[in-house]
Amino acid sequence: MAVHLGWRGAANGLGPKSIRHFCAELSLQPSDLVAAIGPCIGFDKFVVRSDVVDALKKSVAPEGLVQSINETQFKVDLQGWVERQLQEIGVTQIEKIGHCTFTEADIFYSARRDSGSAGRQVSCIKLSCRT
Repeated sequence: MAVHLGWRGAANGLGPKSIRHFCAELSLQPSDLVAAIGPCIGFDKFVVRSDVVDALKKSVAPEGLVQSINETQFKVDLQGWVERQLQEIGVTQIEKIGHCTFTEADIFYSARRDSGSAGRQVSCIKLSCRT
């Protein structure tokens, strides 16, 4: 299963909701899964207003995931937020890919970096069979 979500999807619990549905359909437990959190905007570049932080706070506790820059701006660890959500529903095997789509312009498009005029990206899941 692949789920693409940004901060709005994270704030609305799309990752955990998707995993619950997936597990229910296949009679699995979240602890049976291996999750990978793909590239996204990194903590140092994901600067948001308080409304975004408030929305995200509804999904998990924000400790360690938000840093205040000033009264109106905050840095947010989006990968950390999704990781914490997955941990809270019982996913124990989580791999964070770690690339920043904002700073790594040579390999990623970014609507935020490119003022909304970004290209397109594609992700895939590959089953590796060992013989």
